[in-house]
Amino acid sequence: MRTRRSRVVTLAVSLAVSLAVSLALAAGAGEVAAQDAPRGCFWSQPWNVETNNVYYQDRFATYWLARFTPPAGARLVLRGEFPHARYMSLTAYKATQTASGLPDHAIEPDPGSVNPFRRGASRRARSRAYTVAVAPAALPPPAEREPNALYTDAPPGVAQEVMLRVYVPDRGHGWEGGVALPEPEITLADGTTLAGAAACAAVASNPPIVASPPPPFTAEQYNALKAQAGAGPLWPALSTPAWRTYFNFSHTVCVLRGLECDPNPPKNSGTYPNPDNDYVYASIHRGYGPVLEITARRPTTPRTFAGRSVMGDGELRYWSLCTMEGLATTKTVDCRFDEDFPSRPDGLVSLVLSRREDRPRNAHLRCGHVWMEWPPDGDGAGDADAGVVFLRHMLPAPGFAHAAHDVTRPGDERAVLGPYYPTATYRTVAEFEARGCRRSPARLPRLGAEPHRRTLP
Repeated sequence: MRTRRSRVVTLAVSLAVSLAVSLALAAGAGEVAAQDAPRGCFWSQPWNVETNNVYYQDRFATYWLARFTPPAGARLVLRGEFPHARYMSLTAYKATQTASGLPDHAIEPDPGSVNPFRRGASRRARSRAYTVAVAPAALPPPAEREPNALYTDAPPGVAQEVMLRVYVPDRGHGWEGGVALPEPEITLADGTTLAGAAACAAVASNPPIVASPPPPFTAEQYNALKAQAGAGPLWPALSTPAWRTYFNFSHTVCVLRGLECDPNPPKNSGTYPNPDNDYVYASIHRGYGPVLEITARRPTTPRTFAGRSVMGDGELRYWSLCTMEGLATTKTVDCRFDEDFPSRPDGLVSLVLSRREDRPRNAHLRCGHVWMEWPPDGDGAGDADAGVVFLRHMLPAPGFAHAAHDVTRPGDERAVLGPYYPTATYRTVAEFEARGCRRSPARLPRLGAEPHRRTLP
């Protein structure tokens, strides 16, 4: 039974992690290379797996954080251009938790411009400007919200935080998706309007230097938590991998310790969460077999990487499968996203994980499989055979009821995801190769024979 002491311990750990990330994001926290200096006067330098590989990021995402303090009576707006990408968003945070968010499709373009993220819109439109107002107020009910308003829930004189995210820039574009980062413009109480460096000075902009925060545990602490479960050396991996919803950090630690956990945990998805994403994850271990195949029905998504001219739609905006290390490092190893997977006649996708020397000869795109290397350092805490797999779902379409977002209670994952629930099976190399090759899939990705070699721009 979960004791009061265990609840206190896990809560303390969660608060410690949040504090660690906040401190690491603070101006001047740690030393960073010259090329990682803050961009301009408003946004931090980019944060992604290439610059700070911590806290389970997606390989194809980049973030920028702004921290600022507007004076009383001022009105701050951000003027930007929609990037050439799969997704972008602006999110306001209060104490590292979401205050409000604006996903790309919810942002009205400026007069004469196009929002390329809306179904049927031109993704190549030249006029793609938008203006978002930053309101220092709590998020009001939907009927009372202003269009293009981002609510920070912070009064004047208190530092506010906004994060910009861009996922999967079109091929040939940079992390920003081929456009400049949004510029601040402030109108003071006396009517004076300032832009650029003057606006930054007026709002006391303090772009945080994003240094790598410490992981939540040392290797010794992480291994001690696993040992408390008393479930054997392969724990928390199971012979048939179980997919669990990520509710919050404390709940994840409770599961790791093998305790009886809260049956109705709140979802807050950690520190600086993306409100448009939800996740399920599975612990894996080579002790059950050197080859792990993960199959599931393929959620439909728009295809954007090659720069398609019109925005499509789908059951999700984006999904990916990523391999990670454990909580002693929170490191992303590699990812495949939806466009990496061939479209097979059976409607399924197949991801094959193994060490390079154990790769089955038929674990190739031409046979309908996407291969990814097993995390070389395992869980990053001394067990080279362990690891974690994350399935990320983004922006489910109205009426699609099989997204990770729809799981509200631990244990309901299989019932809610239905045919989209990933089936993971361990096999030997010989067993996998004996299945032969499913040749001539309906459509192969046109991105090269080995999509896992693609990294951020």
